[in-house]
Order: sequence, then structure tokens, then C-alpha cells
Amino acid sequence: MKHKFLRIIIFSILFIAVLTYTYRNVYEPISANQRDDEIQIIHITRSIIKNYIDISPDIEIIDPLNPNRKIGKSYIFPSDNGWEISGYYKKTDYDNWHPWLISLNSVNELVSIAVKDDNPRINKKSIEDPFLLIVE
Repeated sequence: MKHKFLRIIIFSILFIAVLTYTYRNVYEPISANQRDDEIQIIHITRSIIKNYIDISPDIEIIDPLNPNRKIGKSYIFPSDNGWEISGYYKKTDYDNWHPWLISLNSVNELVSIAVKDDNPRINKKSIEDPFLLIVE
């Protein structure tokens, strides 16, 4: 009788351990540290967008922290040399949504920013700034 009870307890402990391991690896695949890094990267990206597209203080930005599937998908993913983040921005309520893609290096410095915007001021800035690329 003692051994049967002991087997049930050991089996229960092992079962709970396997369930916990499975839950952590299946339902929580991104570690808290990686998620914190991604949030920090997105905040850096937002400030870059606001600096490059500083037409209106009320600029709306769609990014992985502020998704809107009706507008389009936004992504953040690690690349070989850093991060790549995509999203959309809109300068005013009457403006169209403009897609953007930002590449950052391993120390979170801007490598390139590509936007699809036909604003003359942004076009002028792309001529002066080697990091800014206007996509048609």
C-alpha cells in the first residue's frame, strides 16, 4: 500500500513538471527578456519615425506594439546584424497610411529607413540623408 501511494505522488509530481515545461515552451515561447528587448526596439523605432517624418505632432504610428490589421501587418524580427521593424504611419486624418521599414544594427543604431511617401519635404530629406530611402 505504501508503494502504491508513493508511486501516485511521484507520478503526479512528474506529470505537473512535464505540464509546466510544455506550457512554458509552447504557450510562452518568447522569453521575458526578449520581449523587453523588442519593446525597447519599438520605442527606438517610434522616435526614429517621428524624427524623420516630423510634419505633425499628432502622427499616428502602427507598429508591433500598436497593431491594426485593417491597415496592415507590422513585424519585428531579428536579422543577421540587428533588427528589422515594419509598420505604417499617417500624418493627418486626411492622409493615407504610409508603410515603412526600419533596419537597426546590433547596437540599435539606424542602418536604413524605407518609406512609401510622396511628400516633397520627405523627398528632399531623402536626397540629403543617406539613411532615408523613398519607395515608390
